[in-house]
Amino acid sequence: MANSANLATKTTMSSLPLPTDIITHEIFAKLPVKSLLRFKCVSKSFNALISSPEFIQLHLHESRSSDTNHLGLILADEDRLKLYSIDLDSPDSSVTTIPLPRTPDLWKSPVVSIVGSINGLICVRLVIDIRGFDPYKHILINPCTRVFREIPRCKRTPMAKVFGSFQSSFGFGFDDLNVDFKLVWIVDFLRQANYLFDPVDPVNVTGREVIVYSLNENTWKLTDTVKEPKDSVRTQNGALIKNHLLHWIFSGSNYRYGYRIGCFDIQSDKWTRDVPLMQLIEHNNSKNNKFCVRSLGVINGCLSLSTITSSSKVLWILKDYEAKESWVKLFHINQFLTSHFFDFIQPSFCFRRKSKYEVLIPKFHRQELFWYDIGQGTYDSLKPVIKIPGFVSGCFFRESLVQIPGGHHISQDI
Repeated sequence: MANSANLATKTTMSSLPLPTDIITHEIFAKLPVKSLLRFKCVSKSFNALISSPEFIQLHLHESRSSDTNHLGLILADEDRLKLYSIDLDSPDSSVTTIPLPRTPDLWKSPVVSIVGSINGLICVRLVIDIRGFDPYKHILINPCTRVFREIPRCKRTPMAKVFGSFQSSFGFGFDDLNVDFKLVWIVDFLRQANYLFDPVDPVNVTGREVIVYSLNENTWKLTDTVKEPKDSVRTQNGALIKNHLLHWIFSGSNYRYGYRIGCFDIQSDKWTRDVPLMQLIEHNNSKNNKFCVRSLGVINGCLSLSTITSSSKVLWILKDYEAKESWVKLFHINQFLTSHFFDFIQPSFCFRRKSKYEVLIPKFHRQELFWYDIGQGTYDSLKPVIKIPGFVSGCFFRESLVQIPGGHHISQDI
């Protein structure tokens, strides 16, 4: 790459021996963002090409269509204003530290977590003040370009003026129809205080509001209100499918098996049909081996679900989203191995390697990550990640040049 950069400094787009179309589609569109950012400094013509909306979309399309093209893992250090980007395509899975911007209203030690990622942008949540209705600050950041933008805090809603205690869950996605990034906030108002996220008994939920933030409009909008809901949200972040469909697990005593998966479409800002769990639970639930749904996520574009029984912890995937009964067991870990090595399996950390028999999962206490061989039941340490202290949340993302309107560069001296 260094030789290519030296050659490029002596040329312009017009003097290159290859046609511009080949350079754009066959070379530049397949390069990692880091290399493209360097090429922007070579000449005005390179800068204009790589900065153009057409090329940014071309590069994003190439990244989406490739199984291994520029895939990264982002982890959040809950006690520090830092993100860690792990390049899973590099031989040594190199780690890059990304500082988060500091603002006057942040605590000295805010709680940091990741909501989700789409089109190369990461949505980060920080708890800054537990006394108000909206105790969070959300930041959109492109970890490759180091550009960020703060999302304004939400004003007090009708139910918030009546009920003081609540529990929150968020989801982040992209509205392809309106070309708009959106953040969804589900607020379950409680009869009794519950300051930390801990799935509550549905009888304690006295009301629910769904509030949606639009990046295009830079505003929050109340889109759904439910009085006395018969269930409660069980997952802290929504699982995103097809860019615009966000999913959460709900639990309630009125359901036959205690759970449902609700789907919210950010293109219409409305709830759609639930994703059925009947077949999956019916085949695996018994009095002697109680079946508990634990967390929801996405693996290689498929909705995934982790469950716990008295004998094992299992990860499922919905192979065909349109065939809602196509839940398939991806792998399971017996309780003995889990108690010694692994916490409950979180789909948000799982990624299937080039070999279809390996997935990336966190070790107990979330200080290490391992490649787990599904076929052999063995694991290998992903050594660079071991150095990351106490990461609490993470997600996978595709590198992109996607711009954030109104964004700012993170200062290098933070």
